[in-house]
Amino acid sequence: SDQLDRGNLRQALRLMEEAGWTPGPDGMLQKDGQPFTLELLSASPSFDRILTPYVDNLTKLGVTASYNRIDPAQFYERVQGSRDFDMYYGGYSNGLEEGEGLNQRYGSSGVGDVFNPAGYSSPAVDKLIASIQNTETREDMAAHVRAIDRIMRRDLFVIPAWYLGKYWTAYYDMYEHPAELPPYSLGVLDFWWINADMAAELRAAGAYQ
Repeated sequence: SDQLDRGNLRQALRLMEEAGWTPGPDGMLQKDGQPFTLELLSASPSFDRILTPYVDNLTKLGVTASYNRIDPAQFYERVQGSRDFDMYYGGYSNGLEEGEGLNQRYGSSGVGDVFNPAGYSSPAVDKLIASIQNTETREDMAAHVRAIDRIMRRDLFVIPAWYLGKYWTAYYDMYEHPAELPPYSLGVLDFWWINADMAAELRAAGAYQ
């Protein structure tokens, strides 16, 4: 947020101090005489409004933080090639049915894989992934995934940034679609259709050529 929550700031400072990071003479966090430095990478200007306030709040906390937006070629070389980064904005893509792909994203064998950018590894998650591949029902699979989710939430290896549970769309009022849409699909090209009468009215009104 671009608004500093002082309650969160105090809680964050307490957690940092518990981990051995304390404010130095200049007010910035340090441990064993070394400053807490962090570079946040990005390749897209569209996320400036999200990442810049985050870095500003880290600075207020006492972290020597910087936001470095670089071109896509440099970004992917540093993230997927040399893995030369502290933190970057990204995410994990998951399917509706899980199996072997979990190893690439969250298994210890996937450390260093482009699908596991955080290099996440947990023996407990490894065991659940091995077990999930032998599940025979969706309910059993879901139970395993929820168990994995609880472990990963506790490990805090990613920081949630934002979430929008809706689609933002702009379109001419001549398209129609089923009243009930799939929960994870807008379906614009798959099952929307044009209402010819509505299209003719818009054309007559000069809404489009």
